[in-house]
Amino acid sequence: MTGGVAMGGCMDLGAVAPEMVLAGTALALVPAAGWARGRWRRLPAALALLALLAAMGLTVPMLTATPREAFCGTYAVDPFRAFYQLVIEAGAVVSLLSLASHFRASEQEPHHPVALLMATVGGMGLAAATDLGLIVLFLQMVSFPSYLLVLLVRSDGPAQEATLKYFLYVPPRWR
Repeated sequence: MTGGVAMGGCMDLGAVAPEMVLAGTALALVPAAGWARGRWRRLPAALALLALLAAMGLTVPMLTATPREAFCGTYAVDPFRAFYQLVIEAGAVVSLLSLASHFRASEQEPHHPVALLMATVGGMGLAAATDLGLIVLFLQMVSFPSYLLVLLVRSDGPAQEATLKYFLYVPPRWR
């Protein structure tokens, strides 16, 4: 194994390092968000912010990387992908900060970073996917956490109605 490439050049885990950081953090935050009470409610958002900054730090060097393919030609690694992933990560940072102020001192405060990180992973994968199956998978990874974020506003009747309509209108073969 040299340079993060294994299995004859087909598996390149270095190509998905930013996505792995965000997905791993989101998975670690699932139980943490459930247990966060009192002054610890802000901890998941703080950890998500650190993960987003770490992912941005891993994405920046890819701006000057030579274009290549990873995962047997289904994932592109090039400056175009890195630029759009940085845009998505920066948007996630802005969204995280605005959602943190919106949900401050509410019951849903620790839960929004998990959905936001998973939607970010989906958007980052969508920017790099070159295979139709991955494109559909990453579209789902963006859409489901997005309507869960809308559902977190439990006091807003139109938000709950919009979430239910979105879920019902998604074709059954996609669920």
